[in-house]
Amino acid sequence: MDAASPARIEAVLKYLSESDFSSFLAAATVEQFVLAKLKDTEVSFTEIARLSEVFLADHRQGVRGVLGSSAYPMQDVDFFVLPLASSFVLTYVPDGQASITMSLGLMEVLRLGCAASHLESAIGKLESDQALCEAIGISELHRMIRSLKTMTQYFNACAIIHFKEPGPLPNIEASLDENTRKYIGVTLQAVLMFVLLHELGHIEFRRSRRHLSRSTMDIAWEFTVAEEISIRKEEELYADRFAIQSVPPLFMLPLVHAATFFLHLHNYVDATTGSRPNMHPLCVNRISAMYALANRMAAADAVGHRAVSLAIETGAQLWTRAEPTLSLSVLRRFVESLSKVDWRPAQEALQILASRPVISTLG
Repeated sequence: MDAASPARIEAVLKYLSESDFSSFLAAATVEQFVLAKLKDTEVSFTEIARLSEVFLADHRQGVRGVLGSSAYPMQDVDFFVLPLASSFVLTYVPDGQASITMSLGLMEVLRLGCAASHLESAIGKLESDQALCEAIGISELHRMIRSLKTMTQYFNACAIIHFKEPGPLPNIEASLDENTRKYIGVTLQAVLMFVLLHELGHIEFRRSRRHLSRSTMDIAWEFTVAEEISIRKEEELYADRFAIQSVPPLFMLPLVHAATFFLHLHNYVDATTGSRPNMHPLCVNRISAMYALANRMAAADAVGHRAVSLAIETGAQLWTRAEPTLSLSVLRRFVESLSKVDWRPAQEALQILASRPVISTLG
């Protein structure tokens, strides 16, 4: 996989603007984007190509410890990043050259999801730290934990809204300490690794014509939540398996853990529609299927078991309750109510924890 050339970017965008892919994006942003760029306004195709080249080089450097220096070696695949607020990643697979395009909006909403997950981890550490409780007092500790929980809910709500209605996101740089930002950056690399490997799985699936192997819809009872599996959903499951099997066995569980940062959040995005998704399996089922695959290779005490199990449990509760609908209007009001909140208690808690954890890298 290589960064796309300016001419290739223009050709793919023309195709996308004339296809059903535009239905994935709010207000037909692909078509608007293409028209703007053809008039040489805002960002040029050359600038997009350069942005994509730099991003791919930096990302390969970040994941070299897992995938090696030649990460994503699949031939005849190009990649480019679109500077759009909408959250999407699309794969175009004609007879020859394939293309993967990802929006900057998706990267930023994933960064926010990683931040929320880190805050949840910090809350768990604080709640179990008896020595810290004795040092600062239970009242002060509870104040910090309440602030962290509210910040976590705020980040998650902003991310869900952004998937449906792209707009400004919280300034993580200003809200969090340097140590936390480093952790989020490392985690985001792992999440993006899963996303790109998953998209390469789509390419492998379509090139091998696996989507022609069946034409009926089945009920998959072995999932956490029973659901009908169409050919389109089968392709998604194949792409998930491809991603997990593309990393060394000992990194399979960490990659599933990284995938939950995106998929667990998307459970709630799906719930805002009021009905089950028809283009992909329930995200909780995708997580549980990958977990079953990775669990065979993971040690019992490996990092990730608790987080993945919790994501499966809460995702199942969401889709098995009477009305899984999540109200965007309620989320908007919640976010608005916190737009000027004082986050200093949460920031103080993170600074206390900053001297304890050791930031690991994928490199």
